[in-house]
Amino acid sequence: MQEEEADKYIFGAPLNKEDREYVAKLTTYGLQRLEKEPQYLEQEKAKIQQEMEDLTVQHLPVFLNTLNTVTQSNKLVHSMQTHVHDMITAVPTLQSKSRLFTNAARNLRAKRKASRQLISNQAKVLEILELPQLMWKCARSKQYQEALDLKTFAEDMHKRHPEITILKSLVNEMQRTNGYILDELLASLEKSVQLPECLKIIGYLRRMNVFKHEQMLRKEFLTRRLKYLNSLLPDFPVHFYREEKKDELFMEEIKLKNFGNTLFFLLLQKKKKHTMIIVNKNR
Repeated sequence: MQEEEADKYIFGAPLNKEDREYVAKLTTYGLQRLEKEPQYLEQEKAKIQQEMEDLTVQHLPVFLNTLNTVTQSNKLVHSMQTHVHDMITAVPTLQSKSRLFTNAARNLRAKRKASRQLISNQAKVLEILELPQLMWKCARSKQYQEALDLKTFAEDMHKRHPEITILKSLVNEMQRTNGYILDELLASLEKSVQLPECLKIIGYLRRMNVFKHEQMLRKEFLTRRLKYLNSLLPDFPVHFYREEKKDELFMEEIKLKNFGNTLFFLLLQKKKKHTMIIVNKNR
């Protein structure tokens, strides 16, 4: 630090290593040598300049090629900077397109996976698509238990996979078959059916869950059976009603025609007075 401060004080700026060695060398010269030092320096300078000129003339092609190379390098660097700037500007758009491509590739991969699963499970898919047709065949052949099982199976699948629209279409189509089964069951209540068959029909109606309340189901059942009973009344022979002693024969006739359904007997007993009035008038 002291040497640098001394250099600044004497020479106005700090000296490097070579300058400091040259100053130290000057201190060893005598007075005559110091007086001639400027001339030596001028001669040395002229000598160096002459060598530089000779070197320039000798290697002129190299310098020209170097100049051309530097010029072309500058142009290429400028062009490169322009392209780099364009690339930096295009990076956000490239990133956005890359994200879109990634999402599209992910969707395609998911669709491809779904297609592979569909191909591998083609037989099962065909079975599911044939559920409405199979339910219709069961309904037409009066296999109501199997038909309702198929409908329940389709509804369970739709509840587990509500995002699959084809399952909703299948359920809607099977719902129309369900309406056909309902009409057939209700129509069968207007015909002559035995008690076990009647109970089976009620079980089907309860399982179909088309009536909001049990009371509605009972009302519909009584209405249908009453239609059947009304259709039976005109067919009874008149001689059964002429004497009160033959009331037991009348009840036996009703029992035979209704296959032991106690509910129907109670309804007929309520209508007995009305029937006897009609018979008396015929007398």
